[in-house]
Amino acid sequence: MILIQLNSIYRHTVTMFVRCCWPGRMFTVGLAFGPVLHTWYKYLDRFLPLANISTVAKKVTVEQLVAAPVFLAYFFVGMYFCFCHL
Repeated sequence: MILIQLNSIYRHTVTMFVRCCWPGRMFTVGLAFGPVLHTWYKYLDRFLPLANISTVAKKVTVEQLVAAPVFLAYFFVGMYFCFCHL
């Protein structure tokens, strides 16, 4: 009976730790994304400066083919390093 109670207390403690630390960890990953995304979009605007339909289509295509897989991997790696000890 004591082991069951201790297991319940441990689970509650871990659950509370995850709930309390989640916003800070998400903030850290989001903060790391800011400069990278800013640099990417400045680079994209420098090489495709116009705002007509064809240029916007090119920007979206480059974004989806080049940047989206890289940033998705970057996000998952960041999440792994934030939560790997749990």
